[in-house]
Amino acid sequence: MRVVLATLTVQAAVLLGVSYLGPIHPIGDSVAVFRLQIGAAVFAAAAIYGVLGGYRWFALASIVFGLWSVAPIAAGFAGLSAGQPGPYTLYQKNLYRKQLSRMEVMDEILSQDPDFVTLQEITSHDRRWLGKLFDAYEHKLICDAKSESTVGILSRFPLVEGTGFCLDKQRLAAARLRLPDGSEPWLVSIHLGWPYPADQAAQAVIMANVIRGFAGPVLIGGDFNIVPWSSSVRTIAGVAGAKRVGPYFGTFVPSQPWLPLPIDGVFLPEGSTGRAEARPAAGSDHLGILARFSL
Repeated sequence: MRVVLATLTVQAAVLLGVSYLGPIHPIGDSVAVFRLQIGAAVFAAAAIYGVLGGYRWFALASIVFGLWSVAPIAAGFAGLSAGQPGPYTLYQKNLYRKQLSRMEVMDEILSQDPDFVTLQEITSHDRRWLGKLFDAYEHKLICDAKSESTVGILSRFPLVEGTGFCLDKQRLAAARLRLPDGSEPWLVSIHLGWPYPADQAAQAVIMANVIRGFAGPVLIGGDFNIVPWSSSVRTIAGVAGAKRVGPYFGTFVPSQPWLPLPIDGVFLPEGSTGRAEARPAAGSDHLGILARFSL
């Protein structure tokens, strides 16, 4: 039994180590999706091994490694870093391009009356049937991608003329806002593709290089298709000088209780405070996120 547990502990610990190698190879981010579960397995196997006796320093080191990996993710799901809400609201939503009816999602977003909206998977169908939502916002940028899935931003406040642009291939929309207090933060909508073996890592690097050139604070809402502790998300948040607001919770509707997937998120400039809550799927395969914050 000790041999079996030791073998399982070593194998899980190696896999856990691989989950941190995203900056070196994108396979690390794919494994990072399961970091919480792998870390828990390392801790459990090492703890039992230590009780049975044997190489206690090996068991102790494995327990510490497992706890060190699990603790920050568990704290994120527990919402231990929740801040105070503020006067601004941002609604993040992947619309899910295969959903035909748009009344439910349109009514859901309008019912919250957010100051800003970041959208992904906007289709030609949406351009026709979400007119009431788009018309509610005088200031907006909807990318005109050739594909049937694009991104966009809506704002109650003016966009600084000449700053709005789209990266259609990378699925990014961005524009600088002009807020009543005179500040001019950037508002960005992001839709990353699937992780390795798909090309998410390269896409994230391109986005990060663009965001790095922004002057001023950056607000980001997006469907990242990867967990927030991944290298792709951390790279984008790092160059933006932004932090994720609110607790982790599974935003992808097919998520299982044992594998919640917080792949959508809102990121605020460092120094901002805010809270985020889950909103109904409203016909999508992603939950909405409503963030209330101050800058």
